[in-house]
Amino acid sequence: MASAQEKSPLAEPPVMLRITPTAAAPQTGIQLEGYRLGANLEKGVRVLFVQGTAEYSVASHGGGYETANVKHGLQELGVHVPEALQPGPCQVMVDVEGQRSAPLTIQINVPATAPVLTAVRPHSPGPGEIVCIEGSGFSDSDEFELIDALEQTHHVPHDLGTSDVNALAFTLPKDLLAGKAILRVIERRSGTNQVSNALSFDIVRGPAPLDIWSDWLMPVAPGQWLDLVVGSAEPLKSAERVDVLFQQKEQVVIVPTKSPKNLRVRVPESLTPGSVTLQTRTVVSGEMSAWSKPVNYSLLDKRAAAKIYSLEIQPIRAEAAFRQHGQIVAIAPVDESDYPRVRVPAEKLSNGMVEVMTRVWRGGKPSAWLWKHFGFDWPAKFLPDGTMGEVPFMERIYLGPDTPKTLIVYPGEKLILQGTFAVESAEDLEVILQCDSHASVVLHPIEVANPRNAKIILPDDLEDGDWDVNVLNIGDRASTMLPTKLRIQKASQARDVK
Repeated sequence: MASAQEKSPLAEPPVMLRITPTAAAPQTGIQLEGYRLGANLEKGVRVLFVQGTAEYSVASHGGGYETANVKHGLQELGVHVPEALQPGPCQVMVDVEGQRSAPLTIQINVPATAPVLTAVRPHSPGPGEIVCIEGSGFSDSDEFELIDALEQTHHVPHDLGTSDVNALAFTLPKDLLAGKAILRVIERRSGTNQVSNALSFDIVRGPAPLDIWSDWLMPVAPGQWLDLVVGSAEPLKSAERVDVLFQQKEQVVIVPTKSPKNLRVRVPESLTPGSVTLQTRTVVSGEMSAWSKPVNYSLLDKRAAAKIYSLEIQPIRAEAAFRQHGQIVAIAPVDESDYPRVRVPAEKLSNGMVEVMTRVWRGGKPSAWLWKHFGFDWPAKFLPDGTMGEVPFMERIYLGPDTPKTLIVYPGEKLILQGTFAVESAEDLEVILQCDSHASVVLHPIEVANPRNAKIILPDDLEDGDWDVNVLNIGDRASTMLPTKLRIQKASQARDVK
């Protein structure tokens, strides 16, 4: 899912499939799911609540959508139930730029309704760590009640926002003792202080395991490499090793990840296709944490190919401009080794706000200046590498039904494939370019810092045409074809960047 941004008006009306939960109290959150709900729009979206002749319009609390499948992909909207609604049935509709969905009916509960808690993440947090509570019936005025291992009660305010109306977040007190803790949520909106059900979890001081998010794991086969997707990265800050336990019936195999910074692990070949459970532990100064709660995972019966989610073009030439008081005061080239990080020409700046714009040169021509609200107040401190960090230069291309059938690129440009790979590193991949009437071109990706990225360099002599892109595992020959072709054109102008 992606954050909201402007898109073109919808040709078809929105369609609501479901509302969760189906019963809610005023001022609590509900989630709408369906198609073309406007989750990708910054404005023009209203959620309407109708009881009798009364109609109430509410802005969305946040949304999610598939960037490359806006027309036909599922979308979500979060919204809070209006305070004025009365107990009883209520019709809900979504209005997107004047087009309304068919209504769905929910039940409005009495205001004095306690939230329902379903899960705590992470399962083993440390003092001072951020904890996320999943459930339903939450309101902005809710308060957390935490009972620690000494049975002392802590009242913690709801001070952190989330984009999900069915989740709350807060920061654990830093003075908590290790041991079992009990959590409840108290609703304050009705004045009756209704209390939710209780959830228990462990407060950990010292090494803590990682929570695996099994729904986000890429399916792979025995012998292939698996990228772990975890919740809080807090346990990794001091970890010297991360172990993963695979259990299938009576067989237990423990394998370390490549490193605490690279949570990639090889699935044991002794396992067979089918169900397996995964657990993690961290090691800090020789001390091992407890194992995490087991999660279920299913191994494939055939080798998995790479799964590419998006592409990023790295141009041959890029520049950054620094604007103060409405005028550009400096333009600096961006070195290839820094891209997309930017170095600041400090000697040309004066005190005050500095806005940073970027542009790229493609096909021998510069783009317009791009400003994505990046800036800083000068004087300022920068990163240890001397840069101000990463700044956007070009929009990422997400792959899906809405992706253009062809993508214009130029010889000499670099293409970063972003996704998950069932191999140890990018060096175990091949990228094969194929075009009618041309010989196939085999490229060897370059490993980058992010293990979920692989970089290829388009040859300077790549001929004009529409090239298919096939990503291949060298070891097991599993492959995938990208849904978009690379259109090479104006090759003779590619490096004309004077």
